[in-house]
Amino acid sequence: MTDSSSELNPAPVIQAFSPKGLPIVGTLERVLGVCPGVFEYQADGTIVFEPGGETKLWWDDQETVSRAPSNNEDKPHRVFLDENNGEWLECDLVYKTP
Repeated sequence: MTDSSSELNPAPVIQAFSPKGLPIVGTLERVLGVCPGVFEYQADGTIVFEPGGETKLWWDDQETVSRAPSNNEDKPHRVFLDENNGEWLECDLVYKTP
């Protein structure tokens, strides 16, 4: 069953911007995975890992990155990216109607 009032009056669309005025393009995401490779001895005796092959990503474990703001607030906020890949906490975003 659908709510006919929400169909007639959809939620207003708003746009999010960074404090510098750049449009927000999405959330910062963390995706875990495994990159195969081999360990090799070097001439100087060090051991290095040489990645090889295709990294397998674990998409089912994807999560949105959250961080606590610098004002010592306990609750973490989601991290958003602007169009220049600048990172902004949700509590710092500026909202405007189109």
